[in-house]
Amino acid sequence: MKLKILTTDALALDEEVSSVTLPGTEGEMTILPHHTAMVATLKKGNLRYRHLHGKESKPIIIDEGVVEVYKDTVLILTKSLQIPEANPSHH
Repeated sequence: MKLKILTTDALALDEEVSSVTLPGTEGEMTILPHHTAMVATLKKGNLRYRHLHGKESKPIIIDEGVVEVYKDTVLILTKSLQIPEANPSHH
């Protein structure tokens, strides 16, 4: 399924994934392929997703926002997010 994260600035992430775990305002939720269409609110917290090849992402910190699930697409609208660096540099 497709995971898209939009911030007020840009399309921050656009990936094919096998699952997404989100910080919903009513508690953590995991979205799997073929999930029923829905809209839910999100609180600030960690978002994780599993790549198609099975590897789990590092947590992405998202701000409050909204998630919409439709036609095997998970669309997240949030003010901002922090994606950890793949190879942080040491100074």
